[in-house]
Amino acid sequence: ITFNFNKSRLIFDNDLSSNNDDNFINDKNNVVKTKNKILRNDFVTTFKKNYDDRQKKFEAKLIYSLFNNDFYQNNLLSKNSSNQKNYSFSIDYSTPFNFLEKSKVNIGGKYDKEIMNISHNNISSLELDRNTFSSYIELQSKLNKFDLIAGVRGEKYENIGNAGQNEILFNKFQLFPNASIQYNIMNSVFISANYNKKIKLPSISLLNPNNTIFQNPTLTYNGNPYLEPSIYDNYSLKFSAFDYATLSYDVSFVKNDTFYR
Repeated sequence: ITFNFNKSRLIFDNDLSSNNDDNFINDKNNVVKTKNKILRNDFVTTFKKNYDDRQKKFEAKLIYSLFNNDFYQNNLLSKNSSNQKNYSFSIDYSTPFNFLEKSKVNIGGKYDKEIMNISHNNISSLELDRNTFSSYIELQSKLNKFDLIAGVRGEKYENIGNAGQNEILFNKFQLFPNASIQYNIMNSVFISANYNKKIKLPSISLLNPNNTIFQNPTLTYNGNPYLEPSIYDNYSLKFSAFDYATLSYDVSFVKNDTFYR
């Protein structure tokens, strides 16, 4: 649903999906039955304000998501449940200003809250409350044949919860800079250099202690609720000519990388 008034727009979105799977496997005269039920419901409210100057923008977004997953297997008398709620609010604002030849500043902030409850046979395996606070400022400018971008984002992460009888407590603040310089040799021909530091939070599947992958009879992988975020330092150098010829070199350094084999 969209409402337009003056130069502003208010948008309401809702996405609801449900999936129920029942499977039967005949294994040596034993019938193995599995049930998997998934429910997802997303609500998004977006407010956008437009200005006469197209480089000037304002947007605010509010998101609420609900995700439930229940799995049951009769021969193992096993029931796994996962319930997740997510709240998110963000603001982004861009405006031009007089600096060097042509400049624009982008500022914004975001708050995310995730509440997770995971159980096995009605016994709690993981209770986690994850909060993320972030804000950023970025400057874009031009000087002769150079395009310049520099910015920094501050992020604070907080995990509070329990994995069985063990407490989970993680609290950290970190700055993530980014910078880019591009030299325009001629129209559609340029060389550029970029650097950025990014963070990746572990997914629910990586945190879920009930998520087990059997690699072979002697090797299995399980989710780890104590995983910490991965930090990436990315560097790139690129030459481009008329979008037909491109030569680039990229390198990344990762701290505390996490993955499933």
